[in-house]
This record gives sequence, C-alpha cells and structure tokens, in this order.
Amino acid sequence: MWLMNGRVGSVSAAVSTSFHDQKADDNAMMLLRFADGRFAQVASIGFRDGAGTFDLDLVCERGTLRIDFDRGVAIGQNGKWTDVPNSHDPAWMQNAVVREWQAMAAAIVHDTDVPVTGAYGRHIIACIDAAMISGRERRDVEVEA
Repeated sequence: MWLMNGRVGSVSAAVSTSFHDQKADDNAMMLLRFADGRFAQVASIGFRDGAGTFDLDLVCERGTLRIDFDRGVAIGQNGKWTDVPNSHDPAWMQNAVVREWQAMAAAIVHDTDVPVTGAYGRHIIACIDAAMISGRERRDVEVEA
C-alpha cells in the first residue's frame, strides 16, 4: 500500500494454517482492490523445510522492479533481469528496526512527525481485519474508512 500510495477499498483473501501445527495462520493470499481501481496481490506462504524469502515485484508499464531483501534490487526489461549495484543489505531487517527507533526518538526529541501516521497504521489494521473476514466468509470485504 505504501508503494501504491493509495487506500484499499476492499480485500479478497484466503487464509489458513496449512504448514505448521500452530494457532496462527501460515498461508495467505490476498487481492487488494484500491479505491481508485488499481489492484495488488499479496502472498504469504509458510513452509516446512526450505528457505524463506522476502521479496516484492512491482510490475510497471515499462518494466518490473524486483525488490529482494536477500539479494538486492533488479530491473526486468526486454526478457532479462539486471541487478542494481549496491542494493543488497545483508542486515536489512536489523537496519530497518534501527531506522524506526531513530525516527521515533527524533520525533520525541525534536517534536517532529514520524514517517508513518497513525491513520496509515489504522488503515493497515483495517485491511488485515478485512482479509481475515474475507478468508473466513469467502467473500470480498470492504475496508472501513
């Protein structure tokens, strides 16, 4: 949603616990329909054995941008991928948490806004709630404004 710079209007989702003996879900597919008519798909899939990935593909008009947190950024055009130099950060998760705490501390010390608003956070939670309802009831669910 951050990269699409828009509000989600509705969510269709399938959510299950398929891979692990646990109370939390470990498998989800979501179709996010944005209020302006665009859409995005999200997949979160658990595994019993293998290697996890954290990646994102942005399919655009003149190519695809792949953000792979374990390998770096690549641009797909004309049937091939080109790596973006110096785009891999082996400690990306740790560095992201550090930046979050630095932003929070700066907001407190300097009385500035944090990069992510409370309204944005509430919208994320509303989307997750809509996804859970959609998965349970097997229908498209509107996201509360």
